[in-house]
Amino acid sequence: MAETKKNKEVNYEFIKIGSSRDITVNSGIKGIDMTDPNMAGVENSFKVNEFWSKSEISIKQGNGFYPKFVAEWNSVKILSDELNILSINSKVYKLEDLPEESREECKKMYDDLIKYMDDYQAQKDKVAKVNALKKKQVEDKAATLLAKAYSNPNLDNL
Repeated sequence: MAETKKNKEVNYEFIKIGSSRDITVNSGIKGIDMTDPNMAGVENSFKVNEFWSKSEISIKQGNGFYPKFVAEWNSVKILSDELNILSINSKVYKLEDLPEESREECKKMYDDLIKYMDDYQAQKDKVAKVNALKKKQVEDKAATLLAKAYSNPNLDNL
């Protein structure tokens, strides 16, 4: 295991992937819920923006080591299961199990992919935080309006 800048333990796990050609794969398109909380309950108000992931790697022709989680990407599954371009070995290798000459490159690839996935999660968290703030503002405004309405002496005559 290795230490990252944030002092989190990283469990570097790799698998061996064989490829019949050079190919670039990515984790696919993601979605971020951008629905305005002010529109809650309004028909057709749900809004999702696409977020193209920067999580991509180039798989070289031949055999190589790649982060274990790459095998879960839909693009990799299709290239393996349906198109037979990739073959995935299920044996899991730790960083120290890899050939010494490829360790640094594999570690960098792993760290870069994790960074991009963290960027996506940060973007998603930021939108959720903004939406929560908007929702709180709407609720506070509604409570203020209700309080004013109930304190209005003219309401007794209705």
